[in-house]
Amino acid sequence: MCDSDDDVVLSPEALKALGEFYKEKEEIQIEEDWQLSQFWYTDETAKALANIARSQGTRICCVSSPTAFRELQSTRSPDEKLTLLEFDRRFGDLYGENFVFYDYKSPEDLPKELEGAFDVVLADPPFLAEECLEKVAKTITFLTKKSIILCTGIVMKSSVERILGLSETAFQPQHARKLGNQFGCFTNFPLNKT
Repeated sequence: MCDSDDDVVLSPEALKALGEFYKEKEEIQIEEDWQLSQFWYTDETAKALANIARSQGTRICCVSSPTAFRELQSTRSPDEKLTLLEFDRRFGDLYGENFVFYDYKSPEDLPKELEGAFDVVLADPPFLAEECLEKVAKTITFLTKKSIILCTGIVMKSSVERILGLSETAFQPQHARKLGNQFGCFTNFPLNKT
């Protein structure tokens, strides 16, 4: 079904099949790369984060959180706008126009049309350092004036509160491989059970 030559609308069944295709393709081709500071979430965490993001709107941006994006993409509804900002260019081959190259060291080097374009940003800064958090915070505030979900090490709690004004939630993200740092989930909205 086409609304115009530029807008193609897929049925829910076609979107589900496309999402499953992307998920299978990613699982085959893209492995966690610790050199790029990539730490994949468990499936349960990815699903919970997708649900939390969806509770805040249909325009969702994931910053340095490809496993949450994968879950969103694989269960995508027709009215959702999903974008992944990621340093690892392998995801560009996988997600095409839904991928935007992102280097946290250049926090506002993004397409102008992304400014304020999202209901919610789900971010996971690649490093547990205040300098990294400050730059990712600039990106987040460029992308949305609404809802923020940030997953990072608990050691960053006071910086997260000070820099972004977020509060720690009861939800604790889990990673597929055990990490030495305890992680937390921080938001600027009340978090219901996931």
